[in-house]
Amino acid sequence: MRQARTARTVHSIRPAKVWRPLQSKTQRQRRTPEDAEYNRWVKAVGETRARSARAVQIDTYPEGKRTLIELLTEAWLRQQGIIYETQVELGFARPDFVVMFTRADPNECVVWNIHGDYWHNPRAWHDYGKANSMMGLPVKGATIVDVIEIWESDLMQDESVLWDAWRGERRRN
Repeated sequence: MRQARTARTVHSIRPAKVWRPLQSKTQRQRRTPEDAEYNRWVKAVGETRARSARAVQIDTYPEGKRTLIELLTEAWLRQQGIIYETQVELGFARPDFVVMFTRADPNECVVWNIHGDYWHNPRAWHDYGKANSMMGLPVKGATIVDVIEIWESDLMQDESVLWDAWRGERRRN
């Protein structure tokens, strides 16, 4: 024979509310990884350049798959109104930037490879071979006439290296 169930009283236990002061929006933002990254950028290149790089990242690359030096370069190209393409697939290589319509001839373009100092050390001859192989290839109706390498340490110091690249000058051989 079954026993009759007796009603049990179950008390819901709620945790006591802990009073916490309201946080400002900037205090909440500091805790996210993106803002920690932004703070590192500010320390590396200053507030103005970090802000322009972040604007490019938010506007174009919300998934965040670009490096700071690539974002700085793209922000500079946008500010100058220069026509460019990013990450153009050439089959054997994918240059960071193809700067279109150079001053000398509108049917010419120049490749800008942005090199990090750690991953692209001077002994990396594979980069040199790729640069030579890109010469003369067609991209969007223009022909690649030059490949300029821009190094992280030069770009982090100041943006004059980008003006040099725009003029076709090299800081390093």
